[in-house]
Amino acid sequence: MKLTPDELQELLLRIDGLSKMKDGCQVWIGYVDARPTLQIRRNGKRHGISVRRIQYRRTGRKDPGGRYVLPTCGNPLCIHPDHLQSISQAEHLRRNAQPNEALRAAKITAHRRAVSKINPEAVAAIRASEASLTVVAAEHGVTPSLASKIRRHEIWTDALWRVA
Repeated sequence: MKLTPDELQELLLRIDGLSKMKDGCQVWIGYVDARPTLQIRRNGKRHGISVRRIQYRRTGRKDPGGRYVLPTCGNPLCIHPDHLQSISQAEHLRRNAQPNEALRAAKITAHRRAVSKINPEAVAAIRASEASLTVVAAEHGVTPSLASKIRRHEIWTDALWRVA
């Protein structure tokens, strides 16, 4: 999006009002969407350019087009112009692929455990029991198929829940 010098100056003033300095970083305290992309709103509507891109241009650098503008300091809310760099999509994916996948898997596991009918103590009891799967399943309110998967360590595979 093309900005006139007056529009850019207006946005820079708003950005300064919606950020604070902390530990050498200029931390954004304004609107953050779910990605998280730091966005500025004007007249109640989201402005079509990210705060980081505006800050990147503040030091006289050109808008990097389709490249990402990300902080180098490790603070995802930092918008300090000296901490921002332009990187390609491939570089962004390379940097974030592994940690994001692990975090996603951990969130899914935590959610499934939170809504599960069964808990770690029941898992230990199912694995320790010598009764038939039908009997054990009935005792714990699960299906025989689920009890079988628990016994065979196909699910609830965490080392903490294994019974020797």
